[in-house]
Amino acid sequence: MHETTLWYEQPATHGDAALPVGNRRLEARVFGGIEHERIQLNEESLQSLGDLFVEQVLPGPSKNYRRSLDLDAAVASTAFTAKSTRFTRDVFSSATDNVIIARFHTDTPGSLNLKIRLTRGEAGDVTQPAYAANQNLEVKAVGRDSLALRAQIERDGKEMHFACFVRARVEGGLVKATDNTIQIVDATLVTVFLTAATSEQGHDPEAALATLEAAFHRPYNELLARHQAEHQRLFRRVELSLPTANPKVPTDQRLTLHPDDPGLAALYFHYGRYLLIASSRPGRLPANLQGLMHYWPAEVTSLSDCHEALFDYIESLVAPGKELATQHYGSSRGWVAPADGTGEIELRGGAWLCQHLFEHWCFAPEKQKHLRRIYPILKGASEFLLDFEDVWRTDGASMDLQITRECWENTLALAQMLSMDDAFQSELERALEKLSPPHISHAYAFYPGNAITLRQNPEQAAALKKTLDTDLSRAWLLCLAARFDDSEAVQEYLSALLTLDSFGATAGIAECLLQSHAAELHLLPALPPDWKSGSITGLRARGGITVSISWEDGKLTRATLICANTLKVPLRVQGSAETKLVTLPAGKTVVITPVP
Repeated sequence: MHETTLWYEQPATHGDAALPVGNRRLEARVFGGIEHERIQLNEESLQSLGDLFVEQVLPGPSKNYRRSLDLDAAVASTAFTAKSTRFTRDVFSSATDNVIIARFHTDTPGSLNLKIRLTRGEAGDVTQPAYAANQNLEVKAVGRDSLALRAQIERDGKEMHFACFVRARVEGGLVKATDNTIQIVDATLVTVFLTAATSEQGHDPEAALATLEAAFHRPYNELLARHQAEHQRLFRRVELSLPTANPKVPTDQRLTLHPDDPGLAALYFHYGRYLLIASSRPGRLPANLQGLMHYWPAEVTSLSDCHEALFDYIESLVAPGKELATQHYGSSRGWVAPADGTGEIELRGGAWLCQHLFEHWCFAPEKQKHLRRIYPILKGASEFLLDFEDVWRTDGASMDLQITRECWENTLALAQMLSMDDAFQSELERALEKLSPPHISHAYAFYPGNAITLRQNPEQAAALKKTLDTDLSRAWLLCLAARFDDSEAVQEYLSALLTLDSFGATAGIAECLLQSHAAELHLLPALPPDWKSGSITGLRARGGITVSISWEDGKLTRATLICANTLKVPLRVQGSAETKLVTLPAGKTVVITPVP
């Protein structure tokens, strides 16, 4: 069963429980309140942009409540009944039209009575004088059906201006905007349009108003169809189906009462991909919710498009005269060593980012232009690392050493493929000979790196498993367990992760079904014991291979492989010691079935 809906029988009580929608530029969390709805707003360059509050007058007590997020449709919905009237709300953030849309509907004509407020302040209270004065905040009515919020803040020593605009389209009722409120009386259908922008990177926040007006004059069904077509273009590339024991139980209750239900793992997998699509798109800033771990599932789950935002960001920050900044990726200073006099040098930030650049090419080797694009970036990172011989030769942390080795090896491989920088190639080769050997005290070389693999370095891998630091994030432990082909541990870590929002876990689920890091294709390497039957379509392997797999009674029944270019690849199934060399003709599907 292909599960793609999270649902609950009560509103969210805090932001982490609210249901997220996003197109990367505009994100929102929908609380699903009954008489008091809250939609928390973010813009890509300004978190906590503000709130849209909706007060609704009901004809009586509510019942039959349901709050849901359809991951395939990318719509957050709230529905309930008051007396004999059914009220519904649908919220989505459109990447095609660059607006957030909230639609309120009733099946009893003329029964929608709403007050819509646009606010920015603690608890959404813009009446606080201190807050308004400090932010130069202004919220005012525009015309009969619109609100405009304008403000400015100081960030990083600079003044940022921003604006947020809301307009309501009303059918079958009256609408009047006053101060910071739009009041709607006796309506049947209300569609609320919202957009926002900041002055970041020299943009004009007022330009968002034209975006809002363009969307406002499109029919709702057209807006919804455009939004869903763009979302599903990415989301439907991969489908994971697992047995579902309790689909009629609300998601939060399933997590408590039935945490071992395989259907929950599939839902969790789809949720991770949904969040990556919602938070990282080409031409925008990269995702910042969980830093680098956020991008672990991008390539293997066929979301390489979402990776592009990270690549653009890295490229812009290592342009002449710029540093690799730390706004989105923690305390590492990237190419630049700290100048605080402590002598502590954090090497890993920029070099770890370079792994994403190189891995993208591994999954899509046909992209030759990508090699020339990323080579100067990797070379710059490698040159920076070469300047700190006293660290990487002797007392550097294990993770720093492992990332340093990986960065140099990847840069050397690129230089060789591009037939350039012979002298620099020799310098890297000499440095790699001097580099301290990999330690086992940190797991990076095993995942997400591949300097240590289970078959090529069995002794180091075994030692790493015995000394594994369990203080690592559970998502990382899940990915490591998959690389160890440890099905039992995969199931254990996954059960513990189901209550968390983690992109690393989505990568871990993919890793237990397909691996390609060790110069071979490995099908079902760490299938959890409870996943007796199931299927997955559309996964990606290094070499540009698209892989679909089905299994019954815990055993492979069928797999299909297709590659754009002719390729020969070693293939293993479910931990078997036997490797078979498979030829993939360009553009033709190859079917793999069990040997009788």
